[in-house]
Amino acid sequence: MKSVHLLISALLVLMLSCTPPHLKKMFQLEQVLHLAGDNRYELEKVLEHYRANGDPLKLKAAEFLITNMAEKFSYQGGNIERYDIMFHLFDSLYHSGMYVGETLAITNAWDSLEQHYGFLSPEELEMKWDMHHITADYLIRHIDVAFEAWQSSPAYLPRDFVLFCEHILPYRFGNEPLEEFRERYFRSYRHLVDTASSINSLIDGFYQEFRLNQKYRESLTLWNYPIDVPISKMELGHRGSCRHLVNFAALAMRSCGLPVTVDRVIWANRSQGHEWNVLLLDSGKFEYFDAFDRKMEFAYQPAKIFRERFRSSYDNKLDPNDVPPQFLTSEEDVTSLYFDVYDVTVPVQYAYLGNKRKKYGVICTFDNQEWKVVYWGTILKNKMTFRDMNSEVVYLAAYYDNGHIIPATEPFLLQEDGSLHFHKTDGTYQDMTLTRKYPLFRRILFLSDIVRSTNIEGANRADFSDKQVFHTFERVNSRIHHIRINNQQKFRYIRFIAGKDRPGNYAEIEFYGKVDEYSPEERLTGKIIGMPAIKPDDPYPYTNAFDGNPETWFEKPKDIEGWAGLDLGKGNERIITRVRFYPRSDTNFILIGDTYELFYWENEVWKSAGRKVADADALTYKDIPSGTIYWLRNLTRGKEERIFTYEDGKQVWW
Repeated sequence: MKSVHLLISALLVLMLSCTPPHLKKMFQLEQVLHLAGDNRYELEKVLEHYRANGDPLKLKAAEFLITNMAEKFSYQGGNIERYDIMFHLFDSLYHSGMYVGETLAITNAWDSLEQHYGFLSPEELEMKWDMHHITADYLIRHIDVAFEAWQSSPAYLPRDFVLFCEHILPYRFGNEPLEEFRERYFRSYRHLVDTASSINSLIDGFYQEFRLNQKYRESLTLWNYPIDVPISKMELGHRGSCRHLVNFAALAMRSCGLPVTVDRVIWANRSQGHEWNVLLLDSGKFEYFDAFDRKMEFAYQPAKIFRERFRSSYDNKLDPNDVPPQFLTSEEDVTSLYFDVYDVTVPVQYAYLGNKRKKYGVICTFDNQEWKVVYWGTILKNKMTFRDMNSEVVYLAAYYDNGHIIPATEPFLLQEDGSLHFHKTDGTYQDMTLTRKYPLFRRILFLSDIVRSTNIEGANRADFSDKQVFHTFERVNSRIHHIRINNQQKFRYIRFIAGKDRPGNYAEIEFYGKVDEYSPEERLTGKIIGMPAIKPDDPYPYTNAFDGNPETWFEKPKDIEGWAGLDLGKGNERIITRVRFYPRSDTNFILIGDTYELFYWENEVWKSAGRKVADADALTYKDIPSGTIYWLRNLTRGKEERIFTYEDGKQVWW
């Protein structure tokens, strides 16, 4: 059904391509009224209301909303109601004082829903089109309050009517169900606007309200909730994915007359992306911010940044077989507002072999497992041109053919000065030593580093009153740590104990020891002991440190005692010789026993350089073609993988 509406929109744009602007708007409005069917009366009632009231500006606002209503819808039916239980569970956590983290009850509930009812998939949901259902009363109330809020907003905010229509007036942000919330939010939070003395204090006021007072937080579980969330569910659960939170902030702030929207980034050097809020100002200026986190920074390298707007921007020139559907939307490319960008023109190196001549190409970055489209461009005289591309990114120019990506060039690096460096095999060979399959990002370094102030201790009394400290971690990185213990005394109890101001973050602990100084070293086993006591819904108990899985970890609250260890048993005391320790990490280092496969790019495809079972913390490959890009896969576990070049004996990630 959605494809039908997109087709209609495309035909409308085609018919309007040579029409004068004022006639074009009239034609678009009439077409939406026609498509509304039985609900046409409700839409015309809105227009007649403002004509009768003699308010030309509100009439224009109503025309704007209706004209751009053809593609607006909300999801309903399917498994939506079944998955509503998640918001009730988060509500119970909120009222019990748990504002961060996911309990086992949350993750188990989600897993159970998926097991019994299947994934919550947008493709299986019904689309409820606004123009078929929206009422005149709803629109009139919405428009009137939007004008009241806008006209009473501070003088330092813009008074541009076009900006108002795009970023204050809209009654929805995504595909969330329509609800009555605007007037309630305007009355409840207008004091945040009235008492603000500057842009910064205005943004800070909403941060204080939603983050600190009402304690809205991000939920990792709800990253799997693929549709937009209405105000009522946000108010119930106080949790959401990044997108849910920024959409909520935009709706709340727009209700107070603020021109706020959402910008989203496609990362170039990792999968997925990120969203944040933007307050639009005069003269094209804007203030970007995170309404739920004081820090707003680019943790990864952006490829493209897009801005959400209400106005339909369907380009009739684009063929949906040549360009992915996500680029046939109302988003606006704003990469150039954030970075110095370049228009990239690359010669086509591999011709398209299909039946139809391609007018448009796509430009891609690598996303864990495959090339993903980040933008589109034109093909002219055997060259592809892509506008406003960010530098220090490895791209691949390609053809898009009914969902398939067909390489048109070798991968290339857009360098900081705008020049292109193509990656291709150069006829020489090299040996490679590989230690990871994914970049070591700052967030992982932080997770490992907070293990500092941890002691490794041995004792012969259960309360560790006779403890001996073997080692203290002053600095920890995300690799596997091997600690030699210089000691000849036997111990029954051994443990890792965190400083009170540290959360633990122990993924795996292995203790090694000997019966006496002449015996062979062995891995030690015993009863797992630790603190704090394990609760039924504890997702990070101390037993995780000994479960053989480096992807789980022990974590404790700060300011309470916490440790994880072994009781070797009476009569089984041992001389402790060595400790092998995995801090909490992304587990993207080389894991002994896992199977890996190295690929290199050559002539439009990935070619295998062979599989290896890791027997050490690094993999060595010999006689590998030089000059191209590489991809190391873990065939045993994990999803995070990235392309890299090999320079001066090191992996350089892209």
